[in-house]
Amino acid sequence: MFHVFVEGAADASPEGLTRLANAMASKYGLPAAELRARLQAGRFRVKGNVDRQTAVSYMRDLEIDYIDGDGNVTPIEINASVVTTDGMPRFLCLSRDISERKTAQRALRRAYDDSERNVLERTAELAQANHILRTEKELFRVTLASIGDAVITTDASARITSLNSVAERLTGWVDAHARGRSLTEVFRILDEKTREPAADPVARCLEGAENAGSGNRSLLICRDGRELNIDMSVAPIRDGEQRSIGVVLVFRDVTEERKLAQQMVKDSGIEPK
Repeated sequence: MFHVFVEGAADASPEGLTRLANAMASKYGLPAAELRARLQAGRFRVKGNVDRQTAVSYMRDLEIDYIDGDGNVTPIEINASVVTTDGMPRFLCLSRDISERKTAQRALRRAYDDSERNVLERTAELAQANHILRTEKELFRVTLASIGDAVITTDASARITSLNSVAERLTGWVDAHARGRSLTEVFRILDEKTREPAADPVARCLEGAENAGSGNRSLLICRDGRELNIDMSVAPIRDGEQRSIGVVLVFRDVTEERKLAQQMVKDSGIEPK
């Protein structure tokens, strides 16, 4: 709601500003000295000649608190200009209640502050989670590197995510070159007896097969063409909700063991089955 009042003869002199301050103080129940100080501080602007007949003076967007007789405080906005009535320049003041705008601004400020606080808290949580994840990944890497057997890990699509140093040596693939490749491209195996391509143990594990790969006598075809007898086992990698998110394949070179076993059978004169 807008309120308008016309008060006194207008000029830009200290006396004129004092008259305006006194009129506003009477209208809004505020100390005249405070209003006069705020006007003199630059909230009231003057253009042109300060002569009473030619002065063009105005005040824009002065915000004050209106205090009624009961002590209730209402924020209002005041704009003042000089108008001429009956040949006499006077102050024309327009005021309006800006309580809703102030309430909306405070709500917006709170929402912004809450949003900024939530972002900061979430950022801190993510930083902590990333730190934990990096620590766990480093621990996992060190653990894999220290295992005496060859270890290959894959994602849920049977694409390689890591090889430890033993797996690099046995397959002939470097970890950096193997990452992202299909397991069957790096880990090529044949049935030891038939020399036919063996079933992919990781794919079978991802399909839910129990003990996939265990007990199978397989030949690993290395990248450089070597053939190694291997024993292997696979196990699913599960997340906190027990969903399969990958597979860990563990294998070891048993070529010398196979040769020794075959020699012992040959020396015993027993025909192998």
